[in-house]
Amino acid sequence: MRAYLNIPSQWPKSTLIFLFAVTSLAMLALVSPGLGMDPNPYPLSKSHPSMVAYRQLKEDFTGNLETALVLLRHPRSVYNPATLERIATLTTQLEEISLTGEGDEALLIPFLPTLRGGQRTLLADILQGGITPEDDLSITDLQSLLEEEEANFPELDEALEELRLRMFPIKKVTSLANVENIISRGDDLIVGKVFENIPRGKEELEEIARQVRGNELFTGLLISEDERSTGILVETYIPDDRSKLMFALGEKIEALAKETLLEEELHIAGAPVMNAAAINIMEQDNAILFPIVIGLVGTILLLTFRSLRGVLLPMAVVVVSLIWTLAVMALLGIPLNMMTTALPVFLITVGVADGIHMVSEFKDQFRRLGSRKGAVLEMLRHMIVPVVMTSITTGVGFIVLGYTDVKPIREFGLFVALGVMMAMVVSLVLIPAALVLGREKPRREGNRSAVPGVSRIDALGVGFLVGVSERAIQHKGKVLAGSLLILALALLGVTRLRVDNDFITYFDKKSPIVLATEALDRELAGSNAANILISASRAGEDPFKDPALLAKVEGLQRHLESSLPFVRKSMSLIDVLKRINLVMHDNDPAFNRLPGMEEVSNGAAGNANGNQAEKIKGRDLVAQYLLLYENGGGENLSDFTDSTFSTLNVRVTLATRSTVAINQVMESISEYTAKNFPPGMEIRFAGNAELITATNNEILRSQVLSLSVSFVAISLLLMALYRSPVKSLFAVIPLCTAIVVNFGVMGWSGMALNIGTVLISSIVIGIGVDFAIHYLSPLILEMEALGELGSAIQATMESSGKAISANAITVAIGFMAMLLSGFVPMRNMGWMIAQMLVVTAIATIVLLPAAIAYFNPKFARVSEDSRDAKKLAA
Repeated sequence: MRAYLNIPSQWPKSTLIFLFAVTSLAMLALVSPGLGMDPNPYPLSKSHPSMVAYRQLKEDFTGNLETALVLLRHPRSVYNPATLERIATLTTQLEEISLTGEGDEALLIPFLPTLRGGQRTLLADILQGGITPEDDLSITDLQSLLEEEEANFPELDEALEELRLRMFPIKKVTSLANVENIISRGDDLIVGKVFENIPRGKEELEEIARQVRGNELFTGLLISEDERSTGILVETYIPDDRSKLMFALGEKIEALAKETLLEEELHIAGAPVMNAAAINIMEQDNAILFPIVIGLVGTILLLTFRSLRGVLLPMAVVVVSLIWTLAVMALLGIPLNMMTTALPVFLITVGVADGIHMVSEFKDQFRRLGSRKGAVLEMLRHMIVPVVMTSITTGVGFIVLGYTDVKPIREFGLFVALGVMMAMVVSLVLIPAALVLGREKPRREGNRSAVPGVSRIDALGVGFLVGVSERAIQHKGKVLAGSLLILALALLGVTRLRVDNDFITYFDKKSPIVLATEALDRELAGSNAANILISASRAGEDPFKDPALLAKVEGLQRHLESSLPFVRKSMSLIDVLKRINLVMHDNDPAFNRLPGMEEVSNGAAGNANGNQAEKIKGRDLVAQYLLLYENGGGENLSDFTDSTFSTLNVRVTLATRSTVAINQVMESISEYTAKNFPPGMEIRFAGNAELITATNNEILRSQVLSLSVSFVAISLLLMALYRSPVKSLFAVIPLCTAIVVNFGVMGWSGMALNIGTVLISSIVIGIGVDFAIHYLSPLILEMEALGELGSAIQATMESSGKAISANAITVAIGFMAMLLSGFVPMRNMGWMIAQMLVVTAIATIVLLPAAIAYFNPKFARVSEDSRDAKKLAA
């Protein structure tokens, strides 16, 4: 310890040069490789069971990749030539989207010197004239040649696949212009388009409307009930974790839609567009929040210390520690996400606390000693333990957030904790070195205040704080009773608390992505989907060609659609078979059902030898219908079943994203299947809706775990600091009060626990306990010196009260800058953390002295012998 104390005071210039050099290297890391952005709407880690199930769903069934949803609404009807032509044009444009552009060659140029012969020639051909979709054949040839010659270039393979993804990002576009329309002509089943050419006459338009209206597969997905709205589904190969490409795709889809749809009202939702909107907000937050929080914190520091040094030193600490932290993220290749974009706000507002206390203590010691170096050494001797302990407690409050499968929360917690510890190191090195190099003399204010060297404003502030504490002690019973009443009301609010998480609610209610999602929920079947995977382990082949088993699944679908109002539609293999059965019987409504034992003509059964009617078993007819469908050009069976027909994918479309509603759906499914499904039929959940509920459960688990671990860790640290359970218990009184009030406010205001609000209590545990440490530590010393509680509290408020108040106000105002964030959870987090810090500070200054005076613990009492000795010494 003594060796450390001598470093910044003996070699201040060398210390500052070293810090400058390390910071310069860190800034280079921010330039290259730099920081990316990850607005992934799926916050669970890839190893989480729900994410594993989601990836498996994409592999096992088609039609489940990331999808953009384009909704257009005409004032009268979409069945008019101009609108249908624009739909057809936009469909083609979307199918042909390419994301290649200038600079793509940079992915391949580094490999050119390493290749030889035909490999090099092919790569040179690809690079010539820039990368375009026409290079796809050459890329395929190069990959084949590399494989034939057993050339090991995994990075080149990855780059080639990246380019192919940019060339052809779209897997499938579905609209009224190209959707599969199942019809029959005589005994033939035909899967074609609703229209081949744009209809012009009234009769042609009415025929298209009749076809669409009569096909239940389209209702709610491609056409609204009033026939004024239609949807276009754009399915992409781009994985959800490729943020840059997803952003580019979202921008491209939006630009094409706005350029093509001139008369129709337009809404676009889905992962690519949401991704683009999130990146735009993250960029805006980065540009706006950092300078604002710097300005707010700097202003408070200036008002507190009224000196340039009092502003620059704490700010230098947080800026340096922020640069170091972001550099570590860049070097580890960890991009900014919705939560970590708030890192600057957190590190500036939290990290400035150590500087405030150190500069305040230095000023007091400098006035007393008149020696700058001596004041620095005394400041360090007084502050090193509180600074280290408060930094550790703050870090613990954040680091426990790393024990979660919610990726944004985990990365946020770990890197804020890292930043806090870096701020501690920088504070204990930079501030002492800079203070030693100062030249000004200690300020003497003469008779302007009652305390030598203290300004009138400071004296008034200290006097106010002392008066508040004295009144709290005088009316300790009333203070405790009032506090208990507030806590009782807060606990009542806690019972109203709910857990709900939905990525769409992170955006403003009037933002385009929210309005688009609401329009999809209102006009069509909805923007959310739950996938129910139903497996049958039964002897024999193709279990789900059995109409009896299919009927069980249909019963589940009808149950959901009839019992839950937010379930607008369900789609499965059953709906395809019902459509085939209907059209194969001349659209007779009586056959709009699953095929059973049927009388059909030989032709309909697939036998071209004659048309004599015969009876065919339901299972055989299902098999023949499916064969007719595929022979007729149908391509969507893999959306609904696997190749062995042992697992069905039932897609339930929901007009809600509320986890409460989604849980109702899942509970209803579980209850129904338990009663109605035979042994051997099992269900699993996957897809977007299941991810929402899994995230919700993980958030709740994170809240319980982080609160528990934080509280236990903080308690152990306090025990190590005070070596007394009683002192530790008093130290957590302000903190517990703030936590209960926070949850009470959330419950009464109707706010939900989500990815933002779940962090607040754990964060404030780490930050708020600092106030109690900075209060109790000097109070205990003052009790030993003065021997009387009132005098000790007055002396504590004179030495630490101003720093505690300045710390609380500075940090609270700093967090209020988050009100300008584009993300709703960030705004809520900002004002709620500010509120909790103010409550913690008030509880420290008012409730804590009242509790100490009321309960009169041992550390607040001085023995008679000690009191007599102090009198004699006086």
